[in-house]
Amino acid sequence: MVGIILLFLFAFVPGMFMVSRETFTRTQFKFILTFSGAYLLTLICSHLLPDLFSRTGHNHEVGVWVVIGLFGQMVLEGFTKGVEHGHVHSNHNSKNNNGLIAGISIVLALSIHAVVEGTMLVQTIRITHDLEWYGLLGGILVHKVPASIALAMVLKSRLDFTRVALFLMIFSLMSPLGLYLGDYLHQENILSFDGLQILFGLATGSLLYISFTIIFEARKDHGFRLKETLPAILGALVAITMNWGIL
Repeated sequence: MVGIILLFLFAFVPGMFMVSRETFTRTQFKFILTFSGAYLLTLICSHLLPDLFSRTGHNHEVGVWVVIGLFGQMVLEGFTKGVEHGHVHSNHNSKNNNGLIAGISIVLALSIHAVVEGTMLVQTIRITHDLEWYGLLGGILVHKVPASIALAMVLKSRLDFTRVALFLMIFSLMSPLGLYLGDYLHQENILSFDGLQILFGLATGSLLYISFTIIFEARKDHGFRLKETLPAILGALVAITMNWGIL
């Protein structure tokens, strides 16, 4: 229950702040985005991939699902316009039916990713039964914050406040829905261990693509800037300490 509540709040509250108060500056947003990308990438390398390959006898098949998840995220990005990794493509004169259709398309594509993402928590808590679940939950939560802010910025340029709030709420409910449905289907023996592993692989591949994109786009000029490197180092350190159970 705590996980469901946190998944909703971390996806809904930052976006609503952005819509109502514009509380996040460009510098703050970039810090949050880079931190989340480094956290996710570290979590994937230190926990998700080792966990996937160590708990199944079909390592080659699991690798295929990770790759499918990665390329599947590339396809979804054609509809989300990169909102899930902080891209904001807005048109301030698009508050019309076309803006509504575009908003629906973005939220629908993000929702597919969010539902699959939520099932990752089911695999961890039902199969591993250890504190690694909190590290994974933390990774998903820090990923939700910049995605929520970027989504709010895009929707705000296209839709009125009521529709933006509604779409943000729909998006915020998708990961909790994935967690609830995955848990229910697993308990009812409808979703097998192999099924959970497939969903876990798909979600891992998706997050791998997102985290790499965030890190690479933060360093487009290949230069060294402490204000860009520091949040990445902090994100990696927090992920490592979470994975070791220090925090």
